[in-house]
Parts: sequence; structure tokens; C-alpha cells
Amino acid sequence: MTTELATALDAVVSAELSAEIDNGLPAVNSYLVSDPWAEELLRPALTGWLAESDTADTAGWLAEGGSWPGGIASGPNPAALLAALAGLAVGGTIRVVNEGSAELFHAATLLGIPMHDGAAAGPVALVQLRRPWALPHRAEVEALARQVAPLPVLVDESDLDLCRASDSAAALTGVVDNLIVVRRLPGIGRLAEQGGAFCLSSAALTAWLQATVPPLFGTPLALRVTRAVLARLDLVGAGAPAERAREHRRQANLALVRRLTAAGADPGQPAQDAPAVRTDQAGAELAASWGWPVEPDRSFCPATGQLVERFRLPT
Repeated sequence: MTTELATALDAVVSAELSAEIDNGLPAVNSYLVSDPWAEELLRPALTGWLAESDTADTAGWLAEGGSWPGGIASGPNPAALLAALAGLAVGGTIRVVNEGSAELFHAATLLGIPMHDGAAAGPVALVQLRRPWALPHRAEVEALARQVAPLPVLVDESDLDLCRASDSAAALTGVVDNLIVVRRLPGIGRLAEQGGAFCLSSAALTAWLQATVPPLFGTPLALRVTRAVLARLDLVGAGAPAERAREHRRQANLALVRRLTAAGADPGQPAQDAPAVRTDQAGAELAASWGWPVEPDRSFCPATGQLVERFRLPT
């Protein structure tokens, strides 16, 4: 993320927190009892964000002056939402496309739900993938959703915090009837881990979504900050500061890959708009020797049926 974007996002967060204090801490001292999944709170901002996309459904509800019609649920963090959504597959199995989410795997294991690459016996109840590491292009997600319909497709986009609506699978929720997308936003730090994550679904899956994700799962203050950031399309949409940050991230990823490769490591090619470069133990040790921050990265490999341990180098 660029300093320009980080500074602007910090200002939005600071203004929202200052308003909370000035108004006597209304969000801190309340629950969203009348809006348990934060639908009313987030829908106007999500409508504005999704209106920037170029999918076929957008023209319809925009022309009618309406709101985006899909389902919404909020949660403590993306990991908790993914774990809750494992409940969609109770009584069946989960087919994973290319790469799945570790959090979903842990929850599915506890529930006795097998995760696999499509070759396992047993009825498939849910299809899952983790973007941008799997199916980085939105058209690929649409093709998959149509292919497996009416099975629900759960897309983990928690690593696509900076992507435009037009690059998100969320933009397809009005085009196909079987998508659920887990997202978070940039620039809100640990607030995203304390109740500011959210997921969107096709309208046809709203009842399933809200039967699986508990009500009051998100926290009012974090969700208010999420709403404020989401409403700033110059920072999270197609505005110049956001575009400069995306290009900076792409160039930083490519430069880091070149540096690792020149030093004898094999990081592979960075995924489109990914917030980090992923590498193995040798690459992580090399980057650490340069003073680069190193974080663990775990994902589910459907070919082996096991978690894969990697390392990520944030850019």
C-alpha cells in the first residue's frame, strides 16, 4: 500500500473514531439488535462500491434507482466467517478448486465434512476457492459458478482487500444465483479482525447465508468504520489514490520476485493484485536476512487433502 493511501485511510478511520467519542460512544455501548447481520448498515455503501463494476446485472438495479439486492452478513474476521460457512456443507462434502482456505478446512474437519478435489465419493454440498491464488480472473469464477450451479460457491477474497468491484467475485452476485464472497477492506488494521469483516451473496442464497452465519457476529464500531471506508470510492474503488496503490503493489510484487529469483530462490509468479509474494522456507529465510517481514501462510491443497505451509512476504 502506498503512503498516500495509508494516510488517507487512517484519516477516515480517525474521523469515525473521533465522531464515536464525540457522540458518547453509541456504537461501543450498543448491539445491532435491529440489524443483526449489518444489512441496513452496509448495503448503501456496498451498493455504491458495486455500482462501479461492469457486470450485466448492475445496469438493471441502478436504472431502477434501487440498491444492490444480494445477501449480507458480517463477522469478527474473515477466518470466523469462513469457519461459520462450513455449515453450508453439513451432510455433504466440499469440493475445492485449485486452493482452499485453511480456516474452512479446520471447521470442516471438526464437523466431519471431507474436503477434496472433486474425485472423492459422496455428494458435494459446497464448492470453495481462495482468490487470487485460485482463479484470479473474475470470468473464471463466473464460468465455475455456472458450471456447478445450483451448488453454492464460496469464494475467499480476504487477500483481495484492494481490488476494484469489477475485479471481485462480489460483482457477480447479481449475475449468478449461487455465489458467497468473503471480503475485508484495507486500512482498518485490527478493526477488521474485531468485527469488521463481511460477506456478500447472491440474493437466492440470503436465507442460507444468514442461517449459517450467526446474528450479531460483527461489532458495531468496527462495522461503522468499515462502512465509512467502503463509502470512499476514491480510496477503495476506481479513484486515483486506489489505482496508484494497486499499481504500486503489482510493481512491488514483481520486483520482489525478481530479487528472490536472482538470489536463487523460487517464489513463482505473484498472483494478480495479491498483497504479498508467497515463497518456501528457503525464500523466507533469504527475505528475512534482508530485513523483510515474513508471515506464515496456510492453505488447503485438494490434490493431497492436506494443509500446505508456505510463507508470505507482504508488499
